[in-house]
Amino acid sequence: MSNVVMAIAVMFTLLVLTPLFHYTPWVVLSAIIIAAMLGLIDYEAAIHLWKVDTFDIVVCMSAYIGVVFGSLEIGLVLAGTFVSGKAKDFCSRTPSEFHGLQKC
Repeated sequence: MSNVVMAIAVMFTLLVLTPLFHYTPWVVLSAIIIAAMLGLIDYEAAIHLWKVDTFDIVVCMSAYIGVVFGSLEIGLVLAGTFVSGKAKDFCSRTPSEFHGLQKC
């Protein structure tokens, strides 16, 4: 029942408040979206990623920046490109490199 009430509230909000945003400049709407997205970053998890593997934070930030300044597809392509590059690098290593030994 709560889903029905929430759906009606969202529908009412969209019908009533959407015309009010018609005259709002695109820059203001973009700033609102970017400000809302800044709250999505978990800083503790980002610091943990930095400490565990620096490359993981590069993938995370590239996806985030791609989504914020591009689109969802751009963010996914950036993250996928970095991850596939990391997988290629990981698979091309010799077994001796995994144990901290130098190449022969």
